[in-house]
Amino acid sequence: GRFNRWRKAICEKSEDVHNALNACFQKEPKLIKDAIIDCMTEVLPSFKGDTIEFTHSACKDKSLFKKLDKCFGEYEANVEFKK
Repeated sequence: GRFNRWRKAICEKSEDVHNALNACFQKEPKLIKDAIIDCMTEVLPSFKGDTIEFTHSACKDKSLFKKLDKCFGEYEANVEFKK
């Protein structure tokens, strides 16, 4: 749960970068996408499935990144998730 250089760069970049990251996210395996979407929904109840909008919110409130990392870490710890 860190606001690291990567996230700092994302928050400083333009919509083009956000759109490119979203395109990459769409190519993730379903299991990972579902876990991230579930976590985004958990940490930001107003989340409606738009990862770019989540990024905007998290750049304004860095605690959302920390909560997202914590939630996703719980998925990663799950034995089924590791298969």
